[in-house]
Amino acid sequence: MIDLNNLVIPQWLDEFTHSVVFEKLGVLITFLYSMTPSFIPIPTEYFMWILISLQDKTQQFEYGIMLVIIAIIGGFIADFLILIGARNIHRLKKGWKKHEMKESHFYHKYGLPFFMITPSVSFLLIGLNEGLLIYAGHHHVKLEKILPYLVIGEIMRGMIGGIILFRFMGLI
Repeated sequence: MIDLNNLVIPQWLDEFTHSVVFEKLGVLITFLYSMTPSFIPIPTEYFMWILISLQDKTQQFEYGIMLVIIAIIGGFIADFLILIGARNIHRLKKGWKKHEMKESHFYHKYGLPFFMITPSVSFLLIGLNEGLLIYAGHHHVKLEKILPYLVIGEIMRGMIGGIILFRFMGLI
C-alpha cells in the first residue's frame, strides 16, 4: 500500500503542476473530455477533482465553478454535434434532404423532456443520451424545439456533478 503522506514528488513535477501551462492544459483537457460520449465510463469530474486539488484552498471553489461551466459548454457542443451529424448523415448515403418531423409526432409531444433527464443520468444509463440524439437527428426533430431541452439537461448534469464533486472535496 502506498502512503501518500510520505510520497516524495520530484521538484520539476511539483513546479509543472503548479504552473500556468498545466492549468491551461488542464482546462483544455476538461473541455475536450467533456465532449466525449457517455459510453466512455470515466466522468469528467475525475479530471476536475485533480485540477481543483492542485489549486490553493482559497481558489478551489471559484476554479471548480469555472471547470463546471466549461464542462457544461463542452457537453452541449458534443450533443449539438451528434444531433447535427445524425441529421445530415443520410445525405452521404442517399444524396437527398429529409423533411423535418411533423409537430404532431409523438416525439415532439412527449419525447423532448427526456433530453433534460438523459444527460443527468448518463453515468448510470450509458449511451442513452447519444442514442436519443441520434434518433432525434435522424428523424429531423426541429432544432428550435430540442435545443432548450439540451441546454437545461447539460446545466442539470453540470450542477449535479459539481455538487457531488464539491461535497466530496468538502468545498460546500
